[in-house]
Amino acid sequence: MNNKAIEVLAQERFYTTGVKIKAGRIVPIYWDPKAALSYPVVLKTIAQEFARIIKKIKPKIEVIAGSETGGISLAATTAMELNLPWVYIRKKSKGYSTDALVEGIYRKRSSCCTG
Repeated sequence: MNNKAIEVLAQERFYTTGVKIKAGRIVPIYWDPKAALSYPVVLKTIAQEFARIIKKIKPKIEVIAGSETGGISLAATTAMELNLPWVYIRKKSKGYSTDALVEGIYRKRSSCCTG
């Protein structure tokens, strides 16, 4: 990983005073991963690292998927690094329009990497 990205990751939104997480527990140390969205160099570095790992572990991936809302930017940037299509997965269908749980174009039974 790029040193500048590591420095930003370490400093931005890093809490040591205890933060309540979605599961309801208080964790003593917490880093808000969404902080990366505000720093293009950090987001690109994370996407490059994800792409490197995916190529190594699962080279035949056909589509990258991210969960709404936090996973969308990482899925999109990682997919661009790999030159692959990407989709995002909704928590629940909207109840209107296409009513899709998965937004984007993909083939059924595609090899997919989610994050």
